[in-house]
Amino acid sequence: MRRWIPAAIAAIAAAVSAIIRHPTGEMVVSMPWGGIFIFLMLLASYAGLSREQAFSGIRQTASSASTVFGSMLLLMLSALILAPFITSYLSALAIIPLASAVMKDTGKEEYSARAIASTAIGASIGGFLLPTGNIHNLFIADGIEGSFPSLSRMALPAAIALALLIAAMAASMGKGIRNKVYIHPELSAPERNRSLMIFYACLVFVTVLASMGIFTWLDILIFYAIVALVFDRSIFRIIDYPMFIFIVLIAFALTNFRTEVSPWAAYAISEVIGSTAASLLATPSGLMLKAVNAGSLGLMASFPAVIGLIEARKIGKAKEYCLWYIPVSLVISLVIMFLPI
Repeated sequence: MRRWIPAAIAAIAAAVSAIIRHPTGEMVVSMPWGGIFIFLMLLASYAGLSREQAFSGIRQTASSASTVFGSMLLLMLSALILAPFITSYLSALAIIPLASAVMKDTGKEEYSARAIASTAIGASIGGFLLPTGNIHNLFIADGIEGSFPSLSRMALPAAIALALLIAAMAASMGKGIRNKVYIHPELSAPERNRSLMIFYACLVFVTVLASMGIFTWLDILIFYAIVALVFDRSIFRIIDYPMFIFIVLIAFALTNFRTEVSPWAAYAISEVIGSTAASLLATPSGLMLKAVNAGSLGLMASFPAVIGLIEARKIGKAKEYCLWYIPVSLVISLVIMFLPI
């Protein structure tokens, strides 16, 4: 039932929005339906890949590193590399629990909070790079023409953010950067259907192309539904429908109030209520793209940050996590905002 709480809150927000400003047919049509259904396909792909334990090798690889810093770096880079293809939200959902598990596997629990924090920040940075990198990127890309060239301009901010993050990780460890890992657990090989795993990986790739406008999202959605009905009907039972409904209802609640705002206003909105909300309230543009991506890093309003906080609370390190995550992410986000792009 807890999974449905965000959707219930979004339903209340949608009802209040409809009362304040009666929605019109034009408003409903103007909702970012392309981004919404591309996200649904990514949710389905993630569900399939998770079921086939496609991410389990990351845990084994990170546990095999010779130093704690090496393990943390591998986890962070894994989240960063996955994020452009499956959104920073799903990347964080996949890798952050692995970060906690790897620190436990290797007997280095004292580094768990910073491993989780760096992984969450890494997921957000990776989300800069493609339309599918973030939910807010999908919404902005759905609302402006020529969106992919605009997104490619985020490569430089992503590179600078990555350099700052690695520097912060190294500085936080000091001499402990050479701290050796002496426990290298042997994890059993997962049972998986390789054919289905390859199918869902291919679906991710095709969905990314659809987000760039190379294919239409409706064609890909129909194709996926047909193939899944024939070969893997069980996937429809494990998709995260509460998250999908939450996104639909939030889009309905906020699109009705979309208006022109300054980049700094969009950044502030992102910091307070999240970049997804900011991308729905602000008129899509290239400037908004940088602002909401920068805002997705600071403070604790982003999906990866919240996922990290939940994981840190499970192991009793929520305060340490916040003390590591907030200063680093806030500095990086402000550096990006001041970059002249």
